[in-house]
Order: sequence, then C-alpha cells, then structure tokens
Amino acid sequence: MNFARTLITLFSVFLVSLNLEASSLRERIVITTIPEVQDCEFMGKIDAVSGQMKHDNWRRYAVNRALFQAEKMGATHLLIDGYVSRGVFHGKIQSQAYSCKKV
Repeated sequence: MNFARTLITLFSVFLVSLNLEASSLRERIVITTIPEVQDCEFMGKIDAVSGQMKHDNWRRYAVNRALFQAEKMGATHLLIDGYVSRGVFHGKIQSQAYSCKKV
C-alpha cells in the first residue's frame, strides 16, 4: 500500500513539474501571428503530437510539446498553422518556429 501511494505521489509531482515547465515556456516563447514574424528568421517546421494518453484538451498538450521543440531550436516565436484531430482525445499540431531579435 505504501509503495503504491509513494508511486502515485512521485508521478503527481512529475506531472506538476512538467506543467510548470510548460508555463514558463509560454512566457519565453511567444505564440504569434504571421505579421509578427515577418522580419524574423525561420528556424524550422514543428509537428508535435498530443501523446498516447487520452486528453480531453489534447491541443494544450500538443502546443506544450511544440513549445519544447521550439525552445530546443532556439526560437523566440511559434506560429501555429493548424491542428489535425485524430479522434476525440488525440491530435497533432503543425507549426513553425522563428527567432525574432528585439530592436
């Protein structure tokens, strides 16, 4: 019983830490529109999936994964091209990463 409780607690802490990391990514990487990235450097295309877990808000999970990929590329902005649903609980986000220098 204690092992199961400890395992559940550790898993909960892990999920909370992922959510906090995604929140801080949203502060560092701007989800943007086409006019805002007009004078920025294109870093690459990003296709991110929501994962294997069933999520009623799979778009949020897909955006978080795209933000993680954009940060690895050194991007400052993420332009979302669209969402592709794979049923009710899964899907994919198609996006582009940009690096915009402040003037």
